[in-house]
Amino acid sequence: MELEGLKRALSNLFNNGIDVSDLVTDRHVQVRKFLREEMGRVRHWFDAWHMAKGIKKKLIALGKK
Repeated sequence: MELEGLKRALSNLFNNGIDVSDLVTDRHVQVRKFLREEMGRVRHWFDAWHMAKGIKKKLIALGKK
């Protein structure tokens, strides 16, 4: 669902003459693969909040050990 929404949004932007050079998303596996393999001209960045959330989750798990 998330990947399909991204594909439709990017298609709509490109069809309306809007060039996308950078895109910020969460770390969704299918989105990463799609952007890497099919949208090579778009630089993919990870959302800082999601990155911090992942690190926090790992630190809490390590702290419980």
